[in-house]
Amino acid sequence: MRAVAFLAIGLILSFPSVAFACRNVIPAMTEQQKFALADIVVIGIVAEMKEAPDLEKDMNWPRVYRISMNIQKYLKGSGPGALQLVDTTGTDCDPEESHIPLYRNSPSSTWRVFIGKRKELLWVDHAERSK
Repeated sequence: MRAVAFLAIGLILSFPSVAFACRNVIPAMTEQQKFALADIVVIGIVAEMKEAPDLEKDMNWPRVYRISMNIQKYLKGSGPGALQLVDTTGTDCDPEESHIPLYRNSPSSTWRVFIGKRKELLWVDHAERSK
């Protein structure tokens, strides 16, 4: 019995490890495409960011955040001087700097945000941090 256990462990350890990588089959969007697809485009400063476990359950998506943003300028659309946005930490397939919560340790940073309206919420489709 002991020999069988060692044989099983040996077989498991001898298999090569499997690595799953992102296969981004959709090419990165151009600035014009992001702008055209967005309902609203703004430049704004993150005022506050909080985890939103209620939305995680509703959307079946881990690490969802509510973001309060003070708007400096509307590049597409119009609205109030502050918006409540929803964003996630994204996936490994997303371009770098496309989600604000990835930089939650950088409060008060300025962003250009491409926003989509879904389920009566304003979702961050893409975000770029100002340098």
